[in-house]
Amino acid sequence: MFVRAGIWILLLCSVLVPLAAWANFPSVVVLWMQSSEDTELAARMSGQLADLSVRIQSIGSEEASATPSERLLRATQLRSQLSALCLVYWDKESRGRRLRIVTTDRLFERLIEQTDRTQGLSAAMESAAVVTRAVVRALLAGEPTGVSLAEAMAAQPTPEVLPEKEAVTPLDQSARTAVLLGMGWLGGIDGQSPFGQHSLGLSASLPVSRVVLRLSLWAGLPSRWSDDLFSVSLSRYSAALGAQVVLFQSSSLRLLTGLGVTGSLFHRSTLSVSSGYEPTASQVVLGIGIVPSLALWLRPSLRIPLWLELSVSAEALLRRPRLGYVEPSGFAVYRELWPVWPLGGLQILWSPLTRSQPARSLSSEGAPTSS
Repeated sequence: MFVRAGIWILLLCSVLVPLAAWANFPSVVVLWMQSSEDTELAARMSGQLADLSVRIQSIGSEEASATPSERLLRATQLRSQLSALCLVYWDKESRGRRLRIVTTDRLFERLIEQTDRTQGLSAAMESAAVVTRAVVRALLAGEPTGVSLAEAMAAQPTPEVLPEKEAVTPLDQSARTAVLLGMGWLGGIDGQSPFGQHSLGLSASLPVSRVVLRLSLWAGLPSRWSDDLFSVSLSRYSAALGAQVVLFQSSSLRLLTGLGVTGSLFHRSTLSVSSGYEPTASQVVLGIGIVPSLALWLRPSLRIPLWLELSVSAEALLRRPRLGYVEPSGFAVYRELWPVWPLGGLQILWSPLTRSQPARSLSSEGAPTSS
């Protein structure tokens, strides 16, 4: 009983903590990095925006051949995809660099003059960070800044819309390296329980490239059934270790397949028996299983490091409990659980340690469209 109470308390905390984090999640300021020099700009921006309620997300995309009008269109697309407060980037000009800050419907521009191409770089970076801070503060206060984005784009030559395959997935890199904590439900059909087996559990997942390693702990709810001769309760407590491979991924969807190994403790207790039979003592039976699975991850918002996992699997039990009677001639099996259990699961996966990292476009990863 105390073990189940502890599991329920942990699950409740796991629900409340992500919800609280979701409610207080800061606005995102995206830095679109055009070259390796922009890493210094990212550092300067981090210092200038440290005391504001924003989070900096750096993305990377090599588009040196694009025209300024094409980059402006691309910037508006990226800001919309990421639901960001604003997107910051700049274009190089003969007199220096033109800082551009794109918001929902406005464009702010400022020419950062740089007479010395080498020694003036640091000063240009600091000036850009200071200007960005002023614009972000105005946006957080609800004050419009800059000119109409529609008018600014209309004043430039109409660029060709970039193909969809160039869309970036900036949160993919962080999602691959940050630990995911999960909580959820797992249900299965054992062939005997009238309502099946149901468990609540916690998990920790570690994405490494296109592989996800996972450790799960499950506490089963008691399953009871009876007939004219006896009434039995069966509970299951298990640990599972497995690996999943990403078959397909995008910024808000993943399809994975995997294989895992489970170790279980089945606790059986006889609640009552008919006259003429003596109830047997409670018993704990060790179970071992192999679980192939298929899972679908859905991400409600790119701003929140939270996933919803739907899974189907089948567990082949190499060892499992048998129910029966002890007779003078020996143990007589009366009911036996299925050797293979169909399973369905639902989990919430949350990454509390996700950090913004530069990302590459999907076209440069050499993999199918795949966070």
